[in-house]
Amino acid sequence: MNGLDLLIEQQIAKAQSEGLFEDLEGAGKPLPKRNPHVDPMEEFLYRMMAENGAVPQEIELKKQVDQLNEQLAQVTDKAERKGIMRQIADLQLKIDMEREARLKLARHK
Repeated sequence: MNGLDLLIEQQIAKAQSEGLFEDLEGAGKPLPKRNPHVDPMEEFLYRMMAENGAVPQEIELKKQVDQLNEQLAQVTDKAERKGIMRQIADLQLKIDMEREARLKLARHK
């Protein structure tokens, strides 16, 4: 164990002895499952933005795709299904463009 690990362990032990880990939100519940393909920093940033009311356009578009997928599951008419699938494809293209723009911006910072 290196010095940093020891310091972390000491701080955790101190916080436990002071009761700082008692009555935490979600205590006793399993940790939420994470998608292993999602960057943890990106996930954190999205959560922080959402908690502060700033939702990226690609998230709003993804919600629309989810709604259309729900509609698609209920529709049996072939022409209507085709129209919904076209809308989903258009939205997915917009999502991809938003994501690419965001990644390009992040690379230039």
